[in-house]
Amino acid sequence: MSEAFFVILHNMKIHWFIIPMFSVLVACNTAISPVLNQERLESQSFAINTEKDTTVTTEEGIQVIIPAGSIKAATVAVTLEIKEALSIYDMINGGLTTQAGKEILSSNGMFYINTKEPSTIIKPLEIKIPALYADTAMQLYKGKKEKDKINWESPASLAVKGNEVIDRGKVLFEQNCAMCHRTDNQLTGPSLAYVEERWASADLLYHFINNSAEVLAHGNEYANCLYCEYNKTSMPAYPNLTGKDIEEILAFVNRETVRLKIPRTPKKMDSILYYKERYKYLTNRRNSLINENGDKVTVDIKSDDITYNTPDTAGLPEKVAVVTGQAEYYQIKVDAYGWYNIDLLLKDRSDVAKSRLVVKITGDYNNEINTYLVIPQLKVFTEGGLLTNGIEYGFYKQDGTIYLPSGQDAFIMAIGEEKGALFFGKQSFVTSADQIIDLPVNKISKANLDSLLKQLKLNNVNFSVTNSVNADSIRAIDEEMEKIKKIMPVCNCMGSDTSLSYPVPGQKIN
Repeated sequence: MSEAFFVILHNMKIHWFIIPMFSVLVACNTAISPVLNQERLESQSFAINTEKDTTVTTEEGIQVIIPAGSIKAATVAVTLEIKEALSIYDMINGGLTTQAGKEILSSNGMFYINTKEPSTIIKPLEIKIPALYADTAMQLYKGKKEKDKINWESPASLAVKGNEVIDRGKVLFEQNCAMCHRTDNQLTGPSLAYVEERWASADLLYHFINNSAEVLAHGNEYANCLYCEYNKTSMPAYPNLTGKDIEEILAFVNRETVRLKIPRTPKKMDSILYYKERYKYLTNRRNSLINENGDKVTVDIKSDDITYNTPDTAGLPEKVAVVTGQAEYYQIKVDAYGWYNIDLLLKDRSDVAKSRLVVKITGDYNNEINTYLVIPQLKVFTEGGLLTNGIEYGFYKQDGTIYLPSGQDAFIMAIGEEKGALFFGKQSFVTSADQIIDLPVNKISKANLDSLLKQLKLNNVNFSVTNSVNADSIRAIDEEMEKIKKIMPVCNCMGSDTSLSYPVPGQKIN
């Protein structure tokens, strides 16, 4: 067994020591960055009468079912406190890494439950955690506090409930949609992955499904672009599909989107409007980069995150409100307060392979720093540590080996503090078999860091911090804009906007 030098930064003093080199990486940082912590997560409070059957529902849809007599306290009335971290943003914001000891986890959501008054659970509470796709391979981990971190341990099996909606949606999809649509690819019509995100409102989408000709006749730009791109073929009308029917179809589509791990790639879905919005975005982004000063923070929104500016179609008949809700959920029984996490070991996923990932820190910060790997779609948020050479960082084994899926949007993030100043760096990339990531780290204000982290609420993994003149970025934007302008238009559905050219169906930008 070889030995390796490690350095620990403690109260701005550097300590060197020698330890045996284990096969699995042990992060050198003993605690998560103080910038990210559980106090940043919203605490939701519910007044409970312990002598009555009670069900509470959190803002993110977690249901807690409390049978009478389940909680023992000095008083009948207690205040239930719940924190939830179902999104990757909440996990990062709360400093809740997806790690079980030395192993990396892929999460499907975390939650914390307790009472503000002293109490104990004497009969299990039932908790339902909503999920677009409730993976039966997931397990329930309990959180154990270790210094300023939560480590996940004691995995147990989970029950998955609520497939009735999915089953009905699948039948309806096969009866009405499968001839022209798939979830994962174009057919006669566009792919339906993330279809709800591409319409201005659910009500407008439901109108289009019931009577596409009516929406087209009212001049909706997005609907007319689809009509042009797909050979001016109108989608058949489905007036007999109720709002509930459509909701169940979309629940099935959403579930399949998650199950198949389909990335957000709108240019493969409806490219005409995508390229129009992309060109406008690139124009604005180019101007922003040109005008940027030395240390200004910029937010680089990916093409995946473009919001189509498609107003509701005026004049259409008013419809009843759309019913919404999750189709599946995990069913859990808990007999103790604390943190819980629904997880699967990353290395046990069917889509991962042995890879190598190494991070080189550059820029103004030269001490050891907290580093994190984030894979948003898999909800992976894991802390790294120094590799054997004491210079580069990794996230699993000390030679940089790690089990990763290929082709996933991901980013490396670093946070450090020195002499009262906050330092931050982030680098986006797409996972592959062997990668070395250069990560510039520079000084940043806490307000700007908070602003950048909030971009994750929009599923944006490509925000960045820069202090250069962005010449390379501007050249790349110019090249992409020229490619878009050279693509021939499909039709004149863009009206008077003749400044751009639009793509032939199926034509891609390389």
